[in-house]
Amino acid sequence: MIEEQTVFILGAGASWPYGLPTSTELRKQIFLKFADRIKMLVRSRDQSKAEEMYQEALEFTNAFYKSSDASVDLWLMKNKRLDPLGKHAIITYILQGEHDGDFREKAPHPEQDWYSYIWKRMTDVLTNQEDYNSFSENKITS
Repeated sequence: MIEEQTVFILGAGASWPYGLPTSTELRKQIFLKFADRIKMLVRSRDQSKAEEMYQEALEFTNAFYKSSDASVDLWLMKNKRLDPLGKHAIITYILQGEHDGDFREKAPHPEQDWYSYIWKRMTDVLTNQEDYNSFSENKITS
């Protein structure tokens, strides 16, 4: 049970132990793979737009690569025109991480499984089914 008032403040890296990319990995995936992925996806739906979308994705990835911004979110705040394409890139690789990742024993980095650690702290004194009625007594706030 967590008895001291607690607030969790999590950054993007908090999901790394479960297979989601860090901002550095996300940046690398975007500039190495995103333009080709867009071309493949668009070609499968509309051959006539594939080259146009590929060129836009190349412009986006090249400009992002040349920037010094580690975070695609920060870079997109400065480059609003490319925001829709940038959001698509972010979603693409986060969804890929969610698809490939896992929790608990199957986590790619189980030694850093903070989620299971917190759950254990919140439930370690709940030894029978009736005890779970007091789960909300954990002092967690948002």
